[in-house]
Amino acid sequence: MAEITITIPDATKEMAEIFLEELGFDFSRIFTVFIKQVIREGCIPFDITLRTLNDDDYTLTKEDLLQRAKEMDAAFAFATPVSTV
Repeated sequence: MAEITITIPDATKEMAEIFLEELGFDFSRIFTVFIKQVIREGCIPFDITLRTLNDDDYTLTKEDLLQRAKEMDAAFAFATPVSTV
């Protein structure tokens, strides 16, 4: 197995950990899923925009983030499951 090290802001990591935990992922697994999607689709599997994060994006409480995760679950409840390799 290859080992990859990335550096991200602490607040970004903390927010991501909350979302990923709610979805049953950790950083290693979600990065593997992401890379497999890049390979399978031959592109970045989401739109990249110039939206700039502001300080409010990093000051959400854990409860706010969990609420957003629940809203995401509800939004995707009717989506077709995608298998991962």
